[in-house]
Amino acid sequence: MFSFMMRFFIAATRTLDDSKRILIVFTFLSPLWALAYLVLGAEGPDTSFLLSKPEHTHLAKHIGPRKKTRCSSKAPWKSILFGTILLYGWLIADFGRECSVTIIADGFQLGLDKFTDISVSGVSVGLCFAYISILGISVLSDKLIIKEVLTPGQVRKIYSSVGCCGASISMILAAYANRTSSTFAFIIVGHVFSAVMAIGQPVALFDISPNYAAVIFAIFSFLRTVLFASKVVIDVRLHIYPLTNDNLDVLFYRYGFLVFFTNLIFLLCGDIERKPFDTYDTHDWTKESIISYP
Repeated sequence: MFSFMMRFFIAATRTLDDSKRILIVFTFLSPLWALAYLVLGAEGPDTSFLLSKPEHTHLAKHIGPRKKTRCSSKAPWKSILFGTILLYGWLIADFGRECSVTIIADGFQLGLDKFTDISVSGVSVGLCFAYISILGISVLSDKLIIKEVLTPGQVRKIYSSVGCCGASISMILAAYANRTSSTFAFIIVGHVFSAVMAIGQPVALFDISPNYAAVIFAIFSFLRTVLFASKVVIDVRLHIYPLTNDNLDVLFYRYGFLVFFTNLIFLLCGDIERKPFDTYDTHDWTKESIISYP
């Protein structure tokens, strides 16, 4: 959600200084969100300050006394930060995905503004195709997991592979089409494959560790945002960014190859499966904290 909002505000800015301010603000939103979660988060539903007194009484009566584990249930930082190489592959891949998705979104807006041979009906049909495709692949991923045809980890890797390869090829073809209506068509196809990729790699953290996915995502998405913001600042100073009608082919070639190779690193960093440090569903949920809820 933050990434979408960031791209929307950047697209609406008029000067580079405004873009820099927006990047700085959104860079610090992830740790602030994590801090709010730690401060406002309750140990369990029966200890949440959002519940009324009757609700607390009902939970205490039907769930019973619960062991206080907030102080003893510390996150296994050593295993997370130094024992899970997949997370750093995820960081690199998410950086590449964010770069490619941003360029594709910029290309879509540029196509509407600059390509004179694109009809309104063509845009409408393309967007309908994109939304229907995104909905279809989302339902398919759920069915594959629910029916146990594939494991969640296999679905993530397949969707990441299909999405990144499709987005990469679409971006390269969009650049090759040399700013024509075909370029715009390939950009829309790239949007669809970006959505396929989003069902794979970005949500893999929830399969690695259901308990600690939120804090892991906050840490590594913050690092990714810092990398992305730094890249944008460097590109602006080198006059590579923002996307224009003159540099569209160069940037689409560059980021088309980038998203492919960064995702390849992610795929080679290990299996997507629940890690040993995660305690999800390992205790009787009526005796432990929210950290052990099934």
